[in-house]
Amino acid sequence: MAKNNIHKGHRQRMKQRFLNYPPEFMYDHELLEMALFSTRPLVNTNDTAHALLDSFGSVSGVFVADLTDLEQVSGIGRSSAEFIKVLSEGVRRYLAHSAANTSLASPDSINAYLSGYFSGADTDLCSLITVSPSLELISTVSLPYSDVAEGKISNRELAEILIMHSTYRLILAIFRPSGSSLPSFADFTLTSKIAELCVPLGIDFINSYVCTPNGVFSMKSHGAFGFVR
Repeated sequence: MAKNNIHKGHRQRMKQRFLNYPPEFMYDHELLEMALFSTRPLVNTNDTAHALLDSFGSVSGVFVADLTDLEQVSGIGRSSAEFIKVLSEGVRRYLAHSAANTSLASPDSINAYLSGYFSGADTDLCSLITVSPSLELISTVSLPYSDVAEGKISNRELAEILIMHSTYRLILAIFRPSGSSLPSFADFTLTSKIAELCVPLGIDFINSYVCTPNGVFSMKSHGAFGFVR
């Protein structure tokens, strides 16, 4: 007699648990496992979900990972990597929309926003925060720090991002998951690069912040950088 398949109905049970209980009841790997149901209809995606977390550390790490890096994970093909990036962009736009009417006009409001935005992040990031003339938040675009600092993302591509988001005024936020919030030489160089990029675009570059889970350092308020206007 054939043995019963203990995994039979597993996907349906997962979906029902997701629908019947608060999402917080599911582990990170279970959420990724379910997301991959759409692109891997006949494959056990549990091992793949664990492999993603092992490679990138967290769900947020998976979402900010490069497409090519995602494809290197066992069980992730091109279609799954593209799906993850689309899902990531959807989450980013939702967060940007939900943060509408957020004022970043005071140091306290900026510190609170940055602390909340980077909560849970575990990779070095360079975030371009676009604000209206009255310092209302418009959008936040986070890029891998090394890609911006090392020129893997070109100045032209950075300019296109700023233009696409109708940037009037810009705040730069550098996030590192560990270490000191005091700016490094590389942080100064990156800040100068972004400030100079804003000049021909007519963008008002307001400030640059270095953020860690333990604090936020304002370059401008500490006199640590001569900002280009």
